[in-house]
Amino acid sequence: VLLSGAADTGLMALVLKVFTDLGVAPDITLVDLCSTVIEQNRLFCEDLKIDAALFKGSIHDYVSDPFDVIFAHSFMLFFPRDELASLARTWRNLLKDDGIVLSTDYMATSLEPVWISALTHEEIENRLVVLSKAAEDAGLDETIIAELRRCTRVFLTEHHLISQSQLIHPSEMHESMRAGGLDVITSSMTQTLRIFSPDQRSAHFKTTLGILRAERKAETGAVI
Repeated sequence: VLLSGAADTGLMALVLKVFTDLGVAPDITLVDLCSTVIEQNRLFCEDLKIDAALFKGSIHDYVSDPFDVIFAHSFMLFFPRDELASLARTWRNLLKDDGIVLSTDYMATSLEPVWISALTHEEIENRLVVLSKAAEDAGLDETIIAELRRCTRVFLTEHHLISQSQLIHPSEMHESMRAGGLDVITSSMTQTLRIFSPDQRSAHFKTTLGILRAERKAETGAVI
């Protein structure tokens, strides 16, 4: 299993839960440009006693034997539209012939340049509650917790904005994936994935992976 980019340890944790629930112990590789992400995941895997391969660098520069599955989350939106086909080709070259890519991204519902907030006020407040509880459990004092809350609120309210025109439209994604040699098996839009709980996100990934596994088995007789 290849994780193509990860902002933190969230994707690693999600993928581990999905495969644990499926009764599978996968060999996991993470590729990311950021040293902080690599170190976070190294410590995370060390704590869980998981042997994962970690590579700091561009996904385009990574060379390996082919994978069964590539997971990506909020990854395509960091690439200009004219580079998406190249990303798809890179993924295709890293996949087995019957391999799959499972990716979730913010998608534009239109190409109009309308600004939308990625998080509602209620969602921000809920995240601040979780942050405060984690900081208290870590033994941080009230002054530091208050500053963490202030900085987080500023970031989420003033910087966590996405323009529809900056997002990829599903039609653009489909075209780019096909241009890069990938067949789009299934694609769905949801308004609520960003506020799913970890268990709900896991169930979403697991259900989608299960559908794809069944389709691959029916087509090739192979099980991913």
